[in-house]
Amino acid sequence: MNKKLEVFIKTELNLAEEEKRVKFLEKELEDLNMKRPIKDGEVSINTTHIQDEEDYTKLGFFIRNATSEIIKLEKIPVKFIAKEGYILDMKGYKLKSPLEIPSYSAMPCSIDVDKESYPDFTYRVVVDSRIGFNK
Repeated sequence: MNKKLEVFIKTELNLAEEEKRVKFLEKELEDLNMKRPIKDGEVSINTTHIQDEEDYTKLGFFIRNATSEIIKLEKIPVKFIAKEGYILDMKGYKLKSPLEIPSYSAMPCSIDVDKESYPDFTYRVVVDSRIGFNK
C-alpha cells in the first residue's frame, strides 16, 4: 500500500505525556507496517502486546484501516491458540465503548480477557485478523 496510515488516538493525558505516547505509537505502527504490511482496501487487527496477569490477560493491539470508509467496531475477535499452534476457539469480546476508525488510520486499543473464559489447553490468546474489503 502506498498511502501512509496515520495514528489516531483519543487521550486525556497532558501535552508532554501525549507527545511521548504518540511518538511511541508511531514507531510501533511503523514496525508493524514493516513486519505485517497491509494492502489498500483491508482492515487489519494485530496483537502488539500481551500482558499476563493472575486473573486475566491484557491484549494490546492496533486496528489498521486501509479503506476509504470509516470502520465501526463493537467487538473484537479473540483467538485461543493451543501450544501446537492451532485455534482452539474464537470468541467476540465487546469493547468498553464502540470504536470508529477513520479512513486510512490506525488506532491502538486494548482489552482484558478473563482467564475463566479460556478453553482447556489454551497456550496463548491473540486478536490477529485481516479483513479484505476490495470489490
